Amino acid sequence: MRNDIFLQRLAVATVLVATAMCGCRTEGEALAAQAARQSPTGCVMTTYSQQLQIVLSTPEAARSASVAVTPLYNGYDWAVSCRWDDNVRADLHMRDVMAAHGYKGTWYLNRPNSSLNAEIGRKLLVGGNSIGGHSMTHPFLTFVGRNRLFWEALAVRLHWEAATNRPICSYAFSFCDFRNRLEGDDVHRDIATALRRAGYYHIANGWFNDEMMTDFELTPILPSDGAPVDDAAARFLSDADHREEHPVMSFSMHVWYSTPEAWARFEDQLDSYGGRPNWWYCNQTEYAAYRWQRRHSVLGEPVRRGNELTIEVTRPVLRELNDAVPLTLAVGGVKPQEIVAARCGSAEVKIARAGDGPALIDLYHDRDQRLPAAIGLIENPDNHDELGDGDVSDDFPDIGGLLHFREGRLELTLDNRGGRPLEDVSVMYRLPLAWKEGVIRRQVGPVSRRFTDVAQPTLDRPDYKYTSGTSFYAAQVDFVRGGEAGRLHLSCRAPNRERDASYPQGGFLVLGPIPAGQFNDAKAREAIRAGRHMRSAADFGGKPGLQWRPESAGARDLLGVEVIETGGWWHNDDQRKEYYLLRSALRSESEQAADFLCDRSAVEGIFVNGQQAGDGPVTLRSGPNELVLIVLRGTDWLANNAGCFLRVVSPGGRARLTNIRFETGGGGGPDP
Repeated sequence: MRNDIFLQRLAVATVLVATAMCGCRTEGEALAAQAARQSPTGCVMTTYSQQLQIVLSTPEAARSASVAVTPLYNGYDWAVSCRWDDNVRADLHMRDVMAAHGYKGTWYLNRPNSSLNAEIGRKLLVGGNSIGGHSMTHPFLTFVGRNRLFWEALAVRLHWEAATNRPICSYAFSFCDFRNRLEGDDVHRDIATALRRAGYYHIANGWFNDEMMTDFELTPILPSDGAPVDDAAARFLSDADHREEHPVMSFSMHVWYSTPEAWARFEDQLDSYGGRPNWWYCNQTEYAAYRWQRRHSVLGEPVRRGNELTIEVTRPVLRELNDAVPLTLAVGGVKPQEIVAARCGSAEVKIARAGDGPALIDLYHDRDQRLPAAIGLIENPDNHDELGDGDVSDDFPDIGGLLHFREGRLELTLDNRGGRPLEDVSVMYRLPLAWKEGVIRRQVGPVSRRFTDVAQPTLDRPDYKYTSGTSFYAAQVDFVRGGEAGRLHLSCRAPNRERDASYPQGGFLVLGPIPAGQFNDAKAREAIRAGRHMRSAADFGGKPGLQWRPESAGARDLLGVEVIETGGWWHNDDQRKEYYLLRSALRSESEQAADFLCDRSAVEGIFVNGQQAGDGPVTLRSGPNELVLIVLRGTDWLANNAGCFLRVVSPGGRARLTNIRFETGGGGGPDP
């Protein structure tokens, strides 16, 4: 995405709810209530409570004191971070440059591969950095199937957590793609829901909430890849509403600095905003965890006895928050020197700073709230149901595990083959979008030997849009063994039922690619209007021998059910424009008016029974109708290089017609 587009989207609307207006006792309750109203995802974190005691110098001071969560950790005025996308070997040099200038950041990575493997990923963490999810294969997420998008988002988190033994909570979109003009809110909402089910609550694309409010924390970015940043930074810092909602900015987006001069210009930018004592130089994970806690923690009504003030703090559990940054509380209404002590029987407490402003107290998580020291992954791609010798992870070779799905049931088996029990075991099943329960939690007793658990979710979206392709399921098992916390991810993939022919995918024959310079557009249109069988591309300029073919077997697992496969991937390696013809017998249950929702920049012609469809509706006759599309595949990286989005809709609407069937034969069309 070009930098000028980024600049157009830098400003994010502020939505704040005053405490008095929502009837909440505290700012924390107001923020939590706001978050609940905004969330389209239905995923809420588990919380726990702590008792914080603050000892004041006098009873009068205890009566005057007030407690609130600060906007940023340690009471900092502003947060600065860095985020870098993709698996690039130059990332290690960027790590060193950031460290030299006092910065930390987050790398948003695709699945470990030859260019950036697990070992390099672990090295990126040195210096206080973190890793985020960036999909498994870097797709246009709005064009893949709903089950595929869940796998892309969740599987990359599981792989990198297991590779680095570090939890992940933040995501950045490949191609910055989370919404398109064809599906709008529908695909945007589904992506948000899938990410929350996958365990993310922060997004490094700062405009994610511009057109539809979600419950994600966001990090706005500065203009990327060497572009000037000062104007954008000045806007961030001068806009009071923006600072209230997003008190952070991030250098971005790719490590594409190829010359010493380019690196020097970037380092000058770092120096311009570095070394400020009241700014927090953090990674995206730390920022996300703090801001999420601030919004979702609730401070109870203070109890005052003598010179002591006791307050209950309810906050997200660490196993789901996935970063241990403490919560900073500001004690107002009294002078800092009137704070004698602060303590919590279950957690560490530090009086963070006592300067000109209010005293600050860092409240850490309870001692029994621990992040995993090791994270394992056991995959079950063929969905077998018998635990075998190979169903173990490198991190926990003495724990066998299997997750499999059959007939609406998820079954988890753990086989503890070591001599020590697994204690404080919690299980979080993560389910794709077809199911009502996005996350199913279990708290179970010690696992000394073999343990089996069954989850039976409720099918909420039986529509083929959510059941096509292969579903991906996962279980996150957190436990303590020998006093050390561990985490084991288990996953399985389960193929779904046959296609629903009311959707176009799988119902077309495809002819192409035909290079644009060889495509005879006039001859093709003449043949379509005449209703002649076009049996090969040679009939209108293509290579002899190029024949009509069905979509590939892999199309169902990659593309959305409203996308007809053409090139099959986003990148056109040949870097030349190509044409495809798509042909179907569109069977209608009755005569009816219809229109077509598609990307008109790629679809150069739509023909129904030999007549070209214009901007208005067409009439489908009862029975089969010959439907032919002329589709252009572009150069470079484009969503529609992979396939053609098509929805047959009622005139003037966007809802699809369901009383139709896309068939590859009949209706005067060609035989495969």
